[in-house]
Amino acid sequence: MTPRRPPVHLLWGEDPFLLREAALELVGPDVQAREIDGGQWLGGELADLATPSLFGEARALIVTDCRSLPDEGLREVTLYLAMPDPDAPL
Repeated sequence: MTPRRPPVHLLWGEDPFLLREAALELVGPDVQAREIDGGQWLGGELADLATPSLFGEARALIVTDCRSLPDEGLREVTLYLAMPDPDAPL
């Protein structure tokens, strides 16, 4: 039995390009990931991960510069982390 990868990853570093490349590698080539900068969080970005996909395609969300997340974004991520979807990486 192959162990499942965790549904949530936190990458830390100084080079945004290398961090993004590492995130895309974790997500995998078959997944079209949605990307959002933490400072541009509007609310509801996690809805794509929380609801089933109509066509069953794999989904993922990459949040860059999480230190810039507004308080509402932090609350949403905290709620999601309580029970993340194992098939939709964050």
